Amino acid sequence: MYKAFNAKHYSIGIADDMISAGLQLTDLNLLDSTCERLIHDTSQERELKETTDRQQFWERQASCVRRELHTSHRKNRRLLHSTMPKHIALLLQSGVKKTNIIPCQPLVTIMFANIVDFKTLTGHLDAASAITYLNKVATLFDTIAD
Repeated sequence: MYKAFNAKHYSIGIADDMISAGLQLTDLNLLDSTCERLIHDTSQERELKETTDRQQFWERQASCVRRELHTSHRKNRRLLHSTMPKHIALLLQSGVKKTNIIPCQPLVTIMFANIVDFKTLTGHLDAASAITYLNKVATLFDTIAD
């Protein structure tokens, strides 16, 4: 008789297997609190899966944000290094105060100049060539001043 019963006995590993077979936990004829425990365990299993799924979602989101932040930092660093010498930019980024970066110069001359018809002179040049032209003019004034 045991063999006959055992031949008809199906083994279900987890509650999801039972549900997928079309059975409900309440279909079990259990006199002790096993049914309630199974229902509780199944609900905890679902909550754990939902929590794990949410955690994985937020981990992916955080990874995307970290990549965007890294890209933004790289762009900002390139922009900063294009506007000032790299060693000055690094000092500023490390927290050194602006007033501590520039050494004191005892003899300084400041010149204000207006180049008449500058637009006409540089109108046919691209921006880099116009800056080069201005640099040559400033260098010439420096040479004359020395």
